[in-house]
Amino acid sequence: MIARIPVAVDTPFWRQRTSLDGRDFLLDFAWNERSLARQAEAPGRWYLSLYSVEEQPLALGMPLVCNVPLLSRRRTAAFPPGEIMVSDPTGRIIAPGFSDLNTLVQLVYFDAETMRGLGVGL
Repeated sequence: MIARIPVAVDTPFWRQRTSLDGRDFLLDFAWNERSLARQAEAPGRWYLSLYSVEEQPLALGMPLVCNVPLLSRRRTAAFPPGEIMVSDPTGRIIAPGFSDLNTLVQLVYFDAETMRGLGVGL
């Protein structure tokens, strides 16, 4: 199943507890206004950090880039078994702006079964 991960709107920093494939994780979201990563657009970028529920860091400061898997290059046994991605159905947004999450783009989770069905080895 592909599930939308609900996120806060108009808040530059927050932490949320999210269940991914039946396991809970902490997701930290941070907006960095000084980041110049988005070319030809206003400065700023979203970063995501992933923690266990015991607050052990698993992956810190992952830049949110549209239609690029976030976990595949960092994967360990402590990670969720699926994949997190920012989905831009238009294919025109490189990185979401401050107010783009839940509006122009969605944070989604591909569960492990879906990834296997797509032939992606995790």
